[in-house]
Amino acid sequence: MPQLTNIASTLIRDVINDTISLLVFNRKEAARLLIDLQQYFPTGLFHRSGIPVKDLPTPNPARPKYKLEDTLVDAVFSELFRLPLTKEREVYYAALLTEITKLAPQDVAPTLGRAIRWIYERLDTFKGELNMRFSTWFAIHLSNFGFTYKWEEWYYPQTRGECNV
Repeated sequence: MPQLTNIASTLIRDVINDTISLLVFNRKEAARLLIDLQQYFPTGLFHRSGIPVKDLPTPNPARPKYKLEDTLVDAVFSELFRLPLTKEREVYYAALLTEITKLAPQDVAPTLGRAIRWIYERLDTFKGELNMRFSTWFAIHLSNFGFTYKWEEWYYPQTRGECNV
């Protein structure tokens, strides 16, 4: 993810947030533009699509590279979890993430899975409204994908490795 102290962070996030906000009337076009975002920036700014996090090369502080999928998921979730209210209806962000995932499932799905696990592990620290937003979004997300998920990843720490859904 772009560090907040890096100007690239502001520029990339502004472009993503502007695309999300300005194309609210057409989530499919917004998703297509977001997935193709690396074409509009200098070559080498983003890692190639779909590269696993464990395979990322050591970052060069002088010329950082970003994972587009991570940046997109982060930006959409930051809009979804914006307090006190989201800019758009919450279902728009769910639909947008669904479209992004459908356009590049091999790239976005692993990133989205990591984000879901990260949130789930910290869900007890989320306060009322954020907890409800995540629950609502996740229910919509599951319904859009036939309620399929890698359920074996959901476990309680005291029974690590077992599926307790």
